[in-house]
Amino acid sequence: MFMERGFEVDHSTVNRWVLAYTPLLEKRLRQFQRPYCGSIRIDEYLP
Repeated sequence: MFMERGFEVDHSTVNRWVLAYTPLLEKRLRQFQRPYCGSIRIDEYLP
């Protein structure tokens, strides 16, 4: 994407962005996560 727009970005810069912004994104997206039920019983499955 950056090359299409004429920007030159090193892979270490992208890695730093990932390390910096992943915790923020995870925190923001957790509020939309549905509750997880830990078990699924085979006899309750209806095709």
